[in-house]
This record gives sequence, structure tokens and C-alpha cells, in this order.
Amino acid sequence: MNIYPTSSDNHAIRDPNNFLYFYKSIDCQKNDGFLRHSKQNIRPDCNVIYKQIMNINKGIFLLCTMAFMVSCNQLDNLVVENLNGKFEGTFERVESGTSLGLSEVSLEFEGNTYSGSHKEPRYPVICNGSYNIENSKITFSNNCFFTADFDWSLILNGEFDAVLSGQKLILTRSSGNFVDTYKLIRVE
Repeated sequence: MNIYPTSSDNHAIRDPNNFLYFYKSIDCQKNDGFLRHSKQNIRPDCNVIYKQIMNINKGIFLLCTMAFMVSCNQLDNLVVENLNGKFEGTFERVESGTSLGLSEVSLEFEGNTYSGSHKEPRYPVICNGSYNIENSKITFSNNCFFTADFDWSLILNGEFDAVLSGQKLILTRSSGNFVDTYKLIRVE
């Protein structure tokens, strides 16, 4: 063990496990060139504990950063060229935690335009228009006109979170107490 003087009457000892302990000298007498100390209030050094915690935190931070980068790689491939083709799948609206049902849908992307169809009447409503991709969001601009006799929030229009992973495309939008989700697979 090494003894480190920290002030006139305070000292520190580093043990073989590299922990640092501070103690206050009550009785310091020089005897044959060595200091003899009585120990009082031995406690681990906060700096050593802080460094150990920071090493753990660095590891956790590194893992989180790597996971984020992997997920970013999946989102970065969402570009117009990658969406060209036909996708089929389902639409589901969950309102206040309750599913309002599934509907079969199809979407076709070409350049920066889209068109689509839906099996159930007006659940959802997919027509045609253009779209824009920025970061991991896709914004649809619908070109069709509709009558006012149904819920217009069911129209494929506006901003959605988008994830393209392989041949699977997931579009999600939250608004108020409902969440709309399109789960699609490329078929052409």
C-alpha cells in the first residue's frame, strides 16, 4: 500500500485493488524516517468511485450509440429510389388503445408520386398524389377531392414516420388519441 499526503494532517492510502482511502492523522510521529498514523473515518475516495461509475457509463453510452447508428442505417435507406415499386399489406387504426380493425391496402410508388387502393370502404382512403422524404419521415400530399361524409383523418395524407427494412415498409402516424399504422411488403 502507498501512502499519499494530502494536507498537513490528512493522508490517503491506495490498496492493491486500486481503491483510494483517505484518513485523518490523529497521531503522527516520525520514527526512524517513517510516519506512524492512527486511522479515523476511513472511506472510499469519491473520485475513484466516480471514475468506476463513469467507466460503466461509457460502456452503456457506447452500446446505445452503436444501437442508434444501426437503426439510423435502416432509416437512412428510405429514399425515393428505394421506394419505387408496389407494396401490399394492412392498415390499422388504434384509438384509445382499441383496434378499429385491419384493412388490406396497396401502395405503388414511382418517382415522387404514389397511388393506392383499399379493400374496405373509406378505411383508410388512399387515392394518389406526391410524397416527399426527409430524415425518417414521409409526407404525402393527396391530389384527390372527397365529400364530407366520412372521417378525413383516414385519408393517406400528411406526415408519417417511416421505416424501410429490407422489403418491409412501416408507416406510422399518431394524432390525438389514435395511431395509424401501415404495414407493407414489397411485391413488385
